[in-house]
Amino acid sequence: MVTVGALVAVVLVVTSLSRPSVAMVLALFAIYTNLPVVAIHYHGAPQLSAAAALVLLGIPLAFVLIVRREHVIVDDVFRLMAVFLAVLLVSGALAKDRSIAWDWIVTYASEGLLIYFLVVNAIRDRRALKGAIWSVLLAGAFMGSICVYSEITNSYHTSLGGLVQRQTAPDEVPSADTAARDRLEGTFSTSRRATGPIGEVNRFAQVLLVLLPLAFFRMRCERTWTLRLATASVGVLILLGFLLTYSRSAFLILGMLVLMLTLMGYIRPLQFVGLGLILSLLARHLCARIRRTCQEHRGCPQPVRRFGPERSRRCDPWASDRDDGGT
Repeated sequence: MVTVGALVAVVLVVTSLSRPSVAMVLALFAIYTNLPVVAIHYHGAPQLSAAAALVLLGIPLAFVLIVRREHVIVDDVFRLMAVFLAVLLVSGALAKDRSIAWDWIVTYASEGLLIYFLVVNAIRDRRALKGAIWSVLLAGAFMGSICVYSEITNSYHTSLGGLVQRQTAPDEVPSADTAARDRLEGTFSTSRRATGPIGEVNRFAQVLLVLLPLAFFRMRCERTWTLRLATASVGVLILLGFLLTYSRSAFLILGMLVLMLTLMGYIRPLQFVGLGLILSLLARHLCARIRRTCQEHRGCPQPVRRFGPERSRRCDPWASDRDDGGT
């Protein structure tokens, strides 16, 4: 596996050096799908492989600075992020446990500030911007398609190489791991809620949600019906993966987003009504499905609302959402 990964990396680097725009597209796809982290945790890749995406983003930046001799872009957002980093450093210096604070600071600097700087400087024209948008849209469609595949084939007990991670239920934890069973006991089995390669339900829903407006406006901007149909198909896959997360807060934000697009004139009133009916039917179907899942996992012979507080929480499909503050 390591040898194959090394060969693929060499091919990607050679291709990226000849065409820097390809490096940016590949890097954004890898970052958005969390592939470097999946490779480390599920396939034994070395820790340095996580920096591969940053190296790919550095190739178009070097091309812009050295070949095209353009200046570095430092916008107001980057300055505000840098100020926030300074606040984190001061806060971390005064923290009781500096090791925990340092871990968060390093994560923010490497996965937030640095990636933002590289992306902003790599995208310099409309063509690069269009390529970046299509890269993240295809990444979302890829994640949505594997979630749909897992749902259709009932592959709830396999992660497909880390691409379809599932939250573990108490009855799926080995009996020897008593600590994990005690931690998960009394909560609803959320193993059928899609988390994709991200590994967390609500975060995965947010990752897919932000792509829906991009798909909508990309479809409006395409000039040919072929590209519009392709964009619509990508959007449908993203939407299906998003719905399989069963995230209430994300569903609410999606409804607000549709309402805003209607008020701004991008969606006609009749289209808004039609979308509302479709989303209502989908929500009703998903709620019924997750209640059946609850009954299958916990053996509930009656609807959830007929149980007492403790039992009802164990069979409540939204218990984990409430524990996260309603997200």
